[in-house]
Amino acid sequence: MLPDTMTTVTADDYLETGRSFLKKLKAQVDIVVMLVNTDRKNYESLPAEFPEADFIFVSGSTMLTRPNMPQEKGGPYVYSSGKQGKQLTIVELKMENESDPIVDVSYYHNTISYIQRRLDRLQKKDPDKPLEEIYAEQENVLKLIKAYWQEQKTIETALASAVNILQFQNVPMGDSIKDDPNMLSFVDRSLATCSSLKVIPADSRSGSSEKEKASNGP
Repeated sequence: MLPDTMTTVTADDYLETGRSFLKKLKAQVDIVVMLVNTDRKNYESLPAEFPEADFIFVSGSTMLTRPNMPQEKGGPYVYSSGKQGKQLTIVELKMENESDPIVDVSYYHNTISYIQRRLDRLQKKDPDKPLEEIYAEQENVLKLIKAYWQEQKTIETALASAVNILQFQNVPMGDSIKDDPNMLSFVDRSLATCSSLKVIPADSRSGSSEKEKASNGP
């Protein structure tokens, strides 16, 4: 994702380039992690564009991925660290068998916690009675309760059978962490270097290459 005002940097099509590298690397490594800088509107399409990746970390948006956000079952898993690096994204993966899918237990745990909070809230109406009895005359509420119970059972079954376990969390950076002067200086120097670069049109680059070959001989 390059702004229109940036004329000193060119980029290949990231989808075509990404698929090319995935094809070359997939058979050589255990885990493929991609770093993609793109608009937020493209985030949802990335798993379909790069199905052979395992993890995709994105920038270009202030959106923060949270553990309760649904992901593609079995991956690729897409993570955005939010605004200005204020959150540290931590992904822990325990691989036991590469032929089994990766199970995002963080999402399941968050979902179970959410369901339990909803059930507890419903139970407050009368802590001494079963939920079926409390809401016996409210068919829509009973239907919701049964759906929660069914989802709990489904999640518990998935967690019990999980072999390759993924856990994910965001750690907020503390306010006490100060800027590193050396890092700030490095960034300033890098930006100054980028600003000083000159644009060489693609046709000029290819022309120069041909001239060099001609002058150097076969």
